[in-house]
Formats: sequence, structure tokens, C-alpha cells
Amino acid sequence: MIRALLELVEQVRAEHQAAEATGDSVEVFQVHVEVGPLTGAEPDLLQSAFRSLTQETSMDQATLRISAVPLTASCLECGENFEIVEFRFFCPHCQGHVRVTGGDSFQLVSIDVRPSAPQSRPSKLPSSDRES
Repeated sequence: MIRALLELVEQVRAEHQAAEATGDSVEVFQVHVEVGPLTGAEPDLLQSAFRSLTQETSMDQATLRISAVPLTASCLECGENFEIVEFRFFCPHCQGHVRVTGGDSFQLVSIDVRPSAPQSRPSKLPSSDRES
């Protein structure tokens, strides 16, 4: 899940950088996702996987912001919209069957980028100036 997220983030970052007229490179400093309870994703495990997979990459300083999305449903019989509590999948008003309307997805909300800090690179001596 996180590996696919990071691939998408890198693709969006590259597209953003290509669209910038300056040609300056940008770095990702925050990734914001929304996670519903039906995804089975545990926030602590997502954070751990994010840190592990971004180590020694261009995103090693980026943070993952996770927002929990409530599990919501709509009653197929009375039309009531409500939040599902304790995974009880029936209408609290008429006990009718329900259709899940939210809380079943893992969604990328935003990617925050900033200009990359210039990296100092060692200058190379021309081959004729090297000592033997």
C-alpha cells in the first residue's frame, strides 16, 4: 500500500517539477492521506512502512499525515445517512439494510513540496590538473 503510494507521490512530484518554468527541483516534505476503517490499514504500521521505504531516498525528510475517515452508510429502506458504530451494518433508525458510503478507501489527499536545497557537490579537477 505504501509502496504504491510512494510511486504515485514520485510521479506527481516529477509532473509538478516538469510544469514549473524555473526548472528548479522540488522535494516532498509532507504526504497527506485519508484512511477509512474498512481498509484494514493501521496508522502506526503505515507510518512505520513510510519511514522504512523513504529512508535514503529523496523523500527521507518527508512526513506522512494520516486523517481517519469515519465509516458511513445510507439506509436502503428509509434513506437515512449515518455513521456506522462498532461495525453494526444496519440502520439505527429502522434496522434496514445499508449501503456503505464512506470509510472504505485509502486516498491521497495532498502532497506538499518545496524547492530543494542546493546540494554541494565536490568540484572535479580537469584531468590535466590531477596529480600523478
